[in-house]
Order: sequence, then structure tokens, then C-alpha cells
Amino acid sequence: MKSNFFNKKFPTTLGILFLIIVIGVSAFFLNKEKLPSFKKESEVKAVPLKIHISNVSNDQFVISWLTTESASGFIRYGTTADLENILADDRDQNSGETGQYKTHLVSVKDLEQGRTYYFKIGVGEATSENKNLYDNNGQSYTVITGLVLGQSTEDKILTGTIYKEDRKPADNTIVYLTASNIAPLSVLTDTQGRWSIFLNKARAKDLKEYAAFDVEATILKIVCQDGEQETSAVILTKDILPAVPDLVLGHEPYDFREGTGQTPEIFVAAPEVVTIDNPAEEGEKINTAKPEFQGKGPADMVLTIKVESSQVYTTTVTVAEDGAWRLVPPFALTQGEHKISVSYTTKDGNTEMVSKRFYVLAAGDSQLPALTATPSGEPLATASPSASPSASPSASPSASPSLSEPPRVSIPSTDQQMPATGEGLPTLILLITGVLLILGGLVLPI
Repeated sequence: MKSNFFNKKFPTTLGILFLIIVIGVSAFFLNKEKLPSFKKESEVKAVPLKIHISNVSNDQFVISWLTTESASGFIRYGTTADLENILADDRDQNSGETGQYKTHLVSVKDLEQGRTYYFKIGVGEATSENKNLYDNNGQSYTVITGLVLGQSTEDKILTGTIYKEDRKPADNTIVYLTASNIAPLSVLTDTQGRWSIFLNKARAKDLKEYAAFDVEATILKIVCQDGEQETSAVILTKDILPAVPDLVLGHEPYDFREGTGQTPEIFVAAPEVVTIDNPAEEGEKINTAKPEFQGKGPADMVLTIKVESSQVYTTTVTVAEDGAWRLVPPFALTQGEHKISVSYTTKDGNTEMVSKRFYVLAAGDSQLPALTATPSGEPLATASPSASPSASPSASPSASPSLSEPPRVSIPSTDQQMPATGEGLPTLILLITGVLLILGGLVLPI
């Protein structure tokens, strides 16, 4: 009888195992190209959102965006799609270190006039090896610089201050300025929440000339974003001097125009008060030679502390983020009267000082509390012997019909949810085929 391979009988178990291996290998290769798209949750949160192009002139432009968690950012750009240049966040360029931010702003300078530039946004370290780039639906974003213009008019500077809801300065906040006839401008606030923009350097939207505006009646819109909260304000040019009214992130949109019910009242920040809480009162008696001095003050403020004992000790401490400071002198205080003084400089440039006298008792003379260091031992402030010292974003405010929103570049591919695994149809076909083959193997005689 002539042998035929197809007439041979295989054990059912072996057939099932073979089919499982075939199905698994086929599914892997069909979905191999899909595997890199599964990103960690932290990577998805670092996706660039609300991308803006602003400050476009003949030799520069600014790219800014937000991320829902703190991350490093950079851009790759160039005159061709090869994107031969890499540029880090402005703050990283200034500090020489890579920082983590929810707001991102990169100023691209020293460009050619009237030239098209291409760019993509990167997440992570600004290196040529980092390929974690985001583009405009598979294509690079583009910006065309303007032409060289003549000398602008005399300086017209807009300044203001942004605060958080707890009345602390809103540093690292992006401020956008737009109007119906002005190309978008932007700037980052400093550590005190302050910002300034040269309005006289604003260009018309076509970039062909400086923007013309009425010094009394042009309507300006200001949008402020820190990656967690935002606010906006509508104001007339006649009301921007000497400064734009203070704004608070998370506040409902401001409208300072006449007849709107809001007036440009200056936001009053919390007073810069520094206290000495240990010793608790003037002339307090304590029974330890190394007391722990404590107090409160504005976060990040540098305090100069002087302890007058048998020797005078002067140092500086920085108030912690929770508004507390403390200091333990490096030497034992002698029995008797002593004085501690804390001096500091306010935002207005004034020097203020608070002080208290206290008495150190001889050992065993009293059962009073010792005012020793807290059990945790965690420092509330950093001392130096040197003598010098995420809530959900609020909804975007609707604009007046005469205003233009800051330009946004849509990137649908990065706003989607976590991708689904695999391709449904090929996998389904393979599974059905496998099941049929398995069933066929089960009915074959052994």
C-alpha cells in the first residue's frame, strides 16, 4: 500500500499543542508593530497638550505646551524635515540642568527671515538619542518667520503678577496675550509670579508690520496656565498702566471693561509676616542649653538669624514650603539672658526684624519644657553658616467675539486613550480556524 503523509494519524494532544503554538506565533508577528504603542501611564501623562506658537518675528519664535504631570521637554527643529537641531526648555538653558515642569516653553532664536522651519516636540532628555517625539499627525509642525521691520515705537510694556489660590506667587505660569489684530505673544512668570511683555514689538497677524492698536480702546485678552489651573482676563489698553491688575489662577474669567461689573482692583497678597514661635513669649525661661528655635514665614524666604549669647552667632535659614523654619544653635548656650533676632527683606525692598529675649536656667533649676528638637528630626529649614543668604484644570474661558484665542495645534493622535491591544479581525480569523482544526482532530480516529 502506497504511503501517504496525509493518511497518517497524529495524537489529538499533539495536534492541539501544535495549533496553539502556531496561533500564538502568528498573533505575535501580526501585532509586533503595535507593541511599541503601549505606553506607561506616566508617558501618556507627559503627552504635549495645548501647543501654542507665539512671539514670531523675523529671527525667532516660541513653542509652548502643557503636560498633566511634571516632565522634561525639548524640541527638534530645522529648515528641513531632518530636524538637525535640538533645543531644551528655556529654564534648562538658563540653569544648565534638566528640570521637570508641567508648563514648557522653548524660545528658538537666531533664525533667518522669511524662512520655513520644521519642528517636533520631545519628551525627556534633550538628546539626539531620544526618539520620543510628537508631531502633527505624522508630519512636522511648521513655522514661517516674518521679515525684518524698521524700528518699533517707544516702549510700551505690559506687566502684571499672577497668584495661586493660596495667595502664593504663581511661578512657571505661561501668560498669553492676544487681540483681534495682534499675533500671539507669550512669556513665563518668574519666581514671584511676575511677567512683562513689550506690546510695542507685537506684530500684526500676517507678521508684515507692527500691530496697530488704539492706546485707549483696544481689547486685550490675557490667558494664564500653569498645567493645573488657569484664568483669563479681558481688559482695555487704557487700563493696563501702570500695570495689569493681579490675577488669581482658578478664578472665573475676569472682565475689566466698563459696564461689566468688574473693576481693576489690585489683588492683595498675604502680608509677609515672619514670627518667632519658640521661644513662645518675651522673657520665656527654658531649661536646655541647646534650644530649638522655631517660627513661620513666607515659603522660600531667606531669613538672617542672630543669637546673642556669650558669643554672637549669625546664620541664614530658608523657610520651608509649609511656611515653617527652625534652627538649633551649634553650641551650648550659657546660663542667663539671651536674645534671638530674625531679619528679612520684603518684596518692596524693606528690611524687617522680629526679636525675643529668653533665659536659660541652670540644670535642675526648673521642670519647664526644654524646647528641644522635635522627635522626627526632619529639618524645617536649611541653615548655613554663611552670612548671606494638581487639581483639574479649569475650563477654558469663552472669548469675546472680537478676540482671538491663542493658536492651538491639534494633535489627535496624542489625545486618545490608552490603545487597545492587537488587531481584532486577523486574531478572530486565526482563533476560529484553530478551533475548527482542533475539533477536526478530536474526531479523527487514533
